[in-house]
Amino acid sequence: MIHASRILLSLMLLLNPECGLVAFGQVQEYVAKNAVPVRSIDMHDTGYADLAPLAGAIGNKRIVMLGELYHGDATAFRAKARLIRFLHEKMGFNVLAYEADFFALNHGWDAYKAGKISIDSLIYLSIYPIWTQCNEWQPVQQYARDCAGGRELKLTGFDNRGYSGYGLKHLAAAIRSYLDSSQIPFTKSTAYGDYLKYLRAAPRITGGAQRGKMDSLIHYTALILKQLPDSARNSFYGKLMESQLAFYKMDIYYKFDSIYSKTGKDYPLHDLQMAENLKWLAATKYAGEKIIVWAHNMHIEKGNAAATHHNQYNSMGYYFTQDTALNAQAYILGFTSYAGEGKLQLTRPGEKVTKPPRKSIENWLHQRGHPFSFLDFSRLENEAPFSMKTYINTEFEAPWNKYYDGIFFIDEMAPCTGLQ
Repeated sequence: MIHASRILLSLMLLLNPECGLVAFGQVQEYVAKNAVPVRSIDMHDTGYADLAPLAGAIGNKRIVMLGELYHGDATAFRAKARLIRFLHEKMGFNVLAYEADFFALNHGWDAYKAGKISIDSLIYLSIYPIWTQCNEWQPVQQYARDCAGGRELKLTGFDNRGYSGYGLKHLAAAIRSYLDSSQIPFTKSTAYGDYLKYLRAAPRITGGAQRGKMDSLIHYTALILKQLPDSARNSFYGKLMESQLAFYKMDIYYKFDSIYSKTGKDYPLHDLQMAENLKWLAATKYAGEKIIVWAHNMHIEKGNAAATHHNQYNSMGYYFTQDTALNAQAYILGFTSYAGEGKLQLTRPGEKVTKPPRKSIENWLHQRGHPFSFLDFSRLENEAPFSMKTYINTEFEAPWNKYYDGIFFIDEMAPCTGLQ
């Protein structure tokens, strides 16, 4: 199937044969002049002179988003580990926000600080196994452990999907405790008991065929949100109830909606809610603090999906940066690779990275001969599409400098190896 953005570019070339050549030539020249080698992705390499260009590009921004092509990209994990240490030790970033359980990594962090859970247990029970069960990710956990009790790296999360091990154990009880103290009218009604029953059963009825119970959960959760005062809506539990409502709606969509069964089109509410959670973290819980965001490329990109049709829906990064104040404080770093092998999940076999086109960011960076490179897009005045990978093995043409502030290039990716 020919992608819409490719059709658009072909039409542009038919109308003006020089158009595409000028755009590609401009980007290729920019890469040649501005890409800088990164010497190492070893977390223990603290000679940070090679990261000075990245520090200069970030400047005084306080939110840095780090992407990845695959959730099983071991080389990117190693690179991100070094970047996290650099950002923490040299640039004052003190919060690490994961594309992982919003409830667990916020409620759980408070429990850790109160001495109720170890940091290792919190990480194991709250962050998804695609990272925690990967050998090459382990230096990140070790670094968080080493920082505990000193100049700590705070852990948090913003994903509203599913249930982590921590959530399975604590979510229902935490929500009930909060609602019991809220004094909203719903808690005095007979329906409150039904809601609590469905809430406890939610891990079993989500993803199943119990449509009636899911509809009731959606109805009751929406009613709770309507009755919460504005001050509570902007609290952790207000955002948690919003996240639960979005999750229940997602479950209904994927299991019962004919649009998904016919088209396979993903549900945009997921990224929208992640953006709302991340906004709350940046503007309320960690206001004024410096935050590192760990997520997939497709979640952090800030361009409008409809402009290029390379994605099915707008991303978390798009919704997050619609807030002009937060956009001014954010630096979004995508990751891409020329060759190698990655994994979608640890349990799946590796997938060979497809060779990129001759006129692509990956090929131009590969020709420079460096295993790792950083390219800042801030001085690239380009509106025309050019070719780059941002999702697994999919190469698309888009004005990627409008979607990412910079790119970390890995010449050869390696897949994660699972813990024994």
